[in-house]
Amino acid sequence: MIKYIPAAASLLLLLAGCGRTPLREYHPAALPPHPAENTVTLNRSKQISAVLAPLRIRGVALFPAAIDERFSPQNVCTELKKCGFNRVYLHITSEQELNEKLIVLITEIVNSGMQAEIVISQQDFFRRYQVNRLLRLVVCQYPSLYDVAEQIAEFNAELPENVKLTGITVHLTPHLFNSKNSHRVYRCIYNWSDRSYGKGGDNDMLLRSAIAELTRIKTIRNLPPVTVAIPDFIHDRASEGELSTGTIADFCKITPDVAVINSANLPSQLPEKISSELKNAPKGSRILIILPLATHTSMDADRLRRRNWNDFIRALSACIEKVREYPEFNGVVVSPFSVIEYMRLEK
Repeated sequence: MIKYIPAAASLLLLLAGCGRTPLREYHPAALPPHPAENTVTLNRSKQISAVLAPLRIRGVALFPAAIDERFSPQNVCTELKKCGFNRVYLHITSEQELNEKLIVLITEIVNSGMQAEIVISQQDFFRRYQVNRLLRLVVCQYPSLYDVAEQIAEFNAELPENVKLTGITVHLTPHLFNSKNSHRVYRCIYNWSDRSYGKGGDNDMLLRSAIAELTRIKTIRNLPPVTVAIPDFIHDRASEGELSTGTIADFCKITPDVAVINSANLPSQLPEKISSELKNAPKGSRILIILPLATHTSMDADRLRRRNWNDFIRALSACIEKVREYPEFNGVVVSPFSVIEYMRLEK
């Protein structure tokens, strides 16, 4: 019996030490190789910079895990600055990314005159284990959304005084916990179905749970200012009485900074998708618009399609022109930067 103790102890230590969230396997397209600057790419940089110039927040999403060794932080920041961005939203999919590499990138972003914000998503930090308390001591335990927010607060505290995060954005994604969604994360904490849909149903329960976790995150000491990012349809469903909570006003009670993730597929749909949130946003709130970009022109859902660079610029310009009239409108975040670069460099 005694001879098995060392092996058992080693196994327990292995199990206890493996509780780290794995990196998400899928990331938006990696940054393209950069040829020498030419007249076309230079003019396109000036175009997008001019379109974004009137905005307080000119944001762009960047996935640090998708940046390979070909690109130095200096190279990336140079391209970001050319396009007129002033805030970089760094999406992390695992607490393992809170490392020295990220510190170097944040330092370069801040030293380049831009602001840096870390983004975490509910779809990456969702796991729950239905085991008793004794087994929880030895099986892998992954950090929750709240746990990672705490780690970000600690990470930010250790950054140099002149290199601090501007904020943290929390993406709430209860709609992804749907058994009909073929792209949903494997082993979600819960799945809803149309048999239990609507106020008091499965999807409503998931949303209320997500809002409760966001409220708890807001209590973390020394956490940078929090922005909550929500899909554009949640406000509409709540306003129509299909959900018990989820209007833009409900989220603004937790934090005045709310980002609405636009799901428009066609340029003509852009303003109408988020106009209701802007019309109903409480006075004093700050509403950002997130514009996810399709990686391919034939993509037909939840991403903005475009034929080419000029088509993208027209859509972006038209959207900004129509939403600037709302006093609570605070800026735009385009996502991801890699798609912008592929369009900027295309012939």
